[in-house]
Amino acid sequence: MSTKTEKDFQLKEQIINASSAGLIGISCVYPLNLMKITLQSKPVTIDKERTYKKLLVSNNVYNFLSTWKKSHFRFNCGREIFQRHGLRGLYNGFTVNAFFITPEKTIKLVVNDYLCAKLQKKNEPLSLYQRMLAGAGAGTCQLIVTVPMELLIIRKVTTTGSGVNIEITSAWHHAMETIRQKSFLGLYKGAVATWNRDVFFSVIYFPLFAYLNNRGRSLETDKAPFYHTLMSGICAGAVSGYLATPFDVIKTRIQSGDPQFKNAYNGVIDCAKKIYLNEHPKTFMNTAVLRAMVIAPMFGILQMVFYIGIGKAVLRTDEPKS
Repeated sequence: MSTKTEKDFQLKEQIINASSAGLIGISCVYPLNLMKITLQSKPVTIDKERTYKKLLVSNNVYNFLSTWKKSHFRFNCGREIFQRHGLRGLYNGFTVNAFFITPEKTIKLVVNDYLCAKLQKKNEPLSLYQRMLAGAGAGTCQLIVTVPMELLIIRKVTTTGSGVNIEITSAWHHAMETIRQKSFLGLYKGAVATWNRDVFFSVIYFPLFAYLNNRGRSLETDKAPFYHTLMSGICAGAVSGYLATPFDVIKTRIQSGDPQFKNAYNGVIDCAKKIYLNEHPKTFMNTAVLRAMVIAPMFGILQMVFYIGIGKAVLRTDEPKS
């Protein structure tokens, strides 16, 4: 088999693996992602009460322990959405995410692997700086898909997921309306904020996953056990997602389509400044735990699928028998 064929075969494997992992992962955690978007998009009001209650009922350790003891720990935001719109409401915008998740994850993973291969010198292991650089490149390249995808999801959630008796309109409607008003570039509103978040996340995630996964490699097989790879993906995703939350909050606010806050922010710095001055510094980490709960299983599943090798199994099945 030629070198070109081998590369093509590996690329096909990555596409299938990324597609499978993305669809499985987003199907499992999408309701949590919708809750995160809803909570992030609603600023603190003048009396410091949120439109939706926080993830936890309590605001300090004592009340949290008391709440836990009384079995009142609950996801109020998700419960309210479910009561208003049913199960369909918890998956509002899912089709957009499912459609774009394949190219997004494929670009992210393929670009990172490609840059790692280009930066690596023969038999020398990649340095931390090289892995961070590859991650930054992957986070940058995925923007072409990530920005319009998240913009459409946020518009659907903020305009239909938080009100009573509001029709759940299609993502196509939001896309056409945006293009009609602001041309095709309107779909890339919040690109700078998204770039900040994705680059920051990828610069942490890829080196951290590589480090954790390498710690479990066997000297005999030069491969980490399945459970170690899975946990490495979960841990790296949780840490990276948690730390990138402030950037995610800013991105969500800028892309929000809620008429009440339309054109309220003039860029990343202006948005950060207004949140800090008009609300509370804690707002930046408001959904950090919830975001970690969304990201961790997503990337755990991603690494699990790559470990199993679904892409290789599918391609071998499709090969004609001699």
